[in-house]
Amino acid sequence: MLTEEGLIRGEVEHRATRGRPRALFYPVDATTVNEAAQRRVDDAKRHGDLLRRIDPATTPDPAIAQDPDAVHQLDALYEHLDEQGLDPAPTDDDLELALRPCAFHSLVAEHREVLCRVHEGLIRDVLDRAGGPVEVDRVSASCAMRTASA
Repeated sequence: MLTEEGLIRGEVEHRATRGRPRALFYPVDATTVNEAAQRRVDDAKRHGDLLRRIDPATTPDPAIAQDPDAVHQLDALYEHLDEQGLDPAPTDDDLELALRPCAFHSLVAEHREVLCRVHEGLIRDVLDRAGGPVEVDRVSASCAMRTASA
């Protein structure tokens, strides 16, 4: 499932010894060529463009709308967060998003900051893969994410 979604890549270990080779898995980041991950980003961009053509009220803040790359990054970010069940909702003009706690939030009460770092890494990769000036500032256990435009 994670490989199909483009979040990890797998390969079979190559070794000269006897026995069954191990299956190795690696996280996918924006520098990794991954057709599934890129397809997800490209689909999100097309979906956002379609929504803006159908309903002009979905056009982002004028300061952001001037940069199509930033708009497409936000399209990809929204799709990613929505697919993860985090229900992203803008909270103010500083590009801050309030997020619903993830499914693992209550399971790792004493290590929520680690979980947030995992989400932050995935978010950075989505933004990098989409290409543009928007960067994540931080993801906090209070379930808010701040983005900063470069």
